[in-house]
Amino acid sequence: MAKPPAKAEEPFALSKSKLKRLIVKNFRCIGPNPVSIDLDDIVVLVGPNNAGKSTILRAYEVVMSHGSTDGRLKIEDFPREMVDPDNLPEIELQTYVWDDLPAAQWLHKEEDTGHIYIRERWRWETQDKDPKRQGRRAAAEDWDEQVPWGAPNIANAHRPYPHRVDAFASPDEQGEKISKIMQEILTERATRTAGEEASTIETLSNEIRRIQREIVEQSREDITGLEASLSSYIGEIFGGFKVQLDTRPDQLASNPVSLFSAKPVIRMGPDGGHMAPLDKQGSVRAAPCCGRR
Repeated sequence: MAKPPAKAEEPFALSKSKLKRLIVKNFRCIGPNPVSIDLDDIVVLVGPNNAGKSTILRAYEVVMSHGSTDGRLKIEDFPREMVDPDNLPEIELQTYVWDDLPAAQWLHKEEDTGHIYIRERWRWETQDKDPKRQGRRAAAEDWDEQVPWGAPNIANAHRPYPHRVDAFASPDEQGEKISKIMQEILTERATRTAGEEASTIETLSNEIRRIQREIVEQSREDITGLEASLSSYIGEIFGGFKVQLDTRPDQLASNPVSLFSAKPVIRMGPDGGHMAPLDKQGSVRAAPCCGRR
C-alpha cells in the first residue's frame, strides 16, 4: 500500500497577515477598467514605461498611509489630473488573516483552500482629503460604511508594511532600505511567541531585569556610602539638603532589548568567490519593490 503524500508545510504560518489581491481603478495612469494583481510571495510586473507598474506599488503605499497626509491624493493622482465624480480613484485590498481576526462578519473563505481573507476598499472623492474606507461583509453584495479592525492606524498594524526600493536610488540608499527590511525580519522573529511560551526577547528581558536587580543589591552598600558623602558636602552649602542616587533599574530594564543593533551587511559576488559589500560594487539597478512577508 502506497504511503500517503507528506503534508506540505503551511505557507501561511506567519505572525501577521499576507496580501492576497490588489485591485486598482481610476488611479494615475490606470483608468476605469480595474487592474487586478494577485499577490504571491514574489510578483514580477513587466511592461513598457508608463504602463502602470509603479502605480500598482504606489497604490498599496497610499492605502497603508491612510490616517496621515500621505494617504491623501494630489490632483496628479487622479486620471487626466482632474476630479471626475463618475470616475473616482478606488483601491481594493484583499488580505489573508489568521491571527487577531476581525469580527466574523468580515471573514471571507476561499472555497479551494479554506483560507480566510477580508476585503477593504478606499475611495477618494477629492484631492487633499482623507479617503473613504469601506469594508465588505461576507454575506453582503455591496460595500459597508463599517470597516474591519476599526481606525486606520489599528488596521495598518495588521497588514504587511511596504518597503520601497527605487530603481534609480543610489547603491547606498538601496542597501540602507534592504538592511532595514532584514533587521525587521530578525526582530519580528525574535519577538514572535510559540503558543504560550515567552518570546526570545521576553525571556532575555526578564533575565536582564534579574541581573540588574542583583547588581543593584550587591552595590547597595557602596551607593549608600557615596550618598552619605555627597549629602554631607551638599549639607554644608545648603542646610537640610541631601543627595539620593536613583539607579532606576526597572526603567532601564523596561527599554526594548535590541538583539540586532548592528546593521546587516549586503554582500555581492560570484558563487564561491569573494563577496564584497554593496557599497564596493558598481552602480546597481533593481526594479522597484515594496512589501515583505
